[in-house]
Amino acid sequence: MMLTSRPLDEIQTGMVIGADVYDPNGLVLLRAGTIVTERTIRALKCWGIAEAPVSISGETVPDTAEQHRSHQALIAMLDAQFALSNLGHPVIQALYGLCLERAQQQQ
Repeated sequence: MMLTSRPLDEIQTGMVIGADVYDPNGLVLLRAGTIVTERTIRALKCWGIAEAPVSISGETVPDTAEQHRSHQALIAMLDAQFALSNLGHPVIQALYGLCLERAQQQQ
């Protein structure tokens, strides 16, 4: 599977977001694996996002319950580690995002 960043005008419903999409403050707007809908496209435009990474391949993107549980387990672990942190602070948000990205890469 290959990732490519495409302008919103080229993104169609049914495509899959290939990587987390963040706002300028580092907040996650969409998680990787989100299936694009018309509502998703409208929301990205409202947030001022001009382009987004989408998965490009001839195969379907796996969306198994096991992967979902694994992702949820990572989120739960990070939430516990950051429990005493101010998640509203941009630096903490960026650090959280980096930790999540690194943990996903190590799976």
